[in-house]
Amino acid sequence: NLYNYELINKSQDSNQVSFQLLNSKGYIQIIGQENNKINLKPEEINKSSLFIFIPKNEMNKGTLTLEILVSGTNGEQIIETKFIGPANY
Repeated sequence: NLYNYELINKSQDSNQVSFQLLNSKGYIQIIGQENNKINLKPEEINKSSLFIFIPKNEMNKGTLTLEILVSGTNGEQIIETKFIGPANY
């Protein structure tokens, strides 16, 4: 599935941000990033998209609630999102 994100670096220091799935064996691929890390300059805003891929064997109910760890130089935060799969998987 495709997701959009917006990162804002409000600090005066550079920040490197990464995303990690916590409750799935799937993976995240950030569009345009080979190493799945985003480098933010001071006071920079980064808007882009990423794909989340989930193994077929985890899609037993059609919709999953995913926990994503967003970690950066200045700390980390866990966010939740829904992954909607095919109804008849």
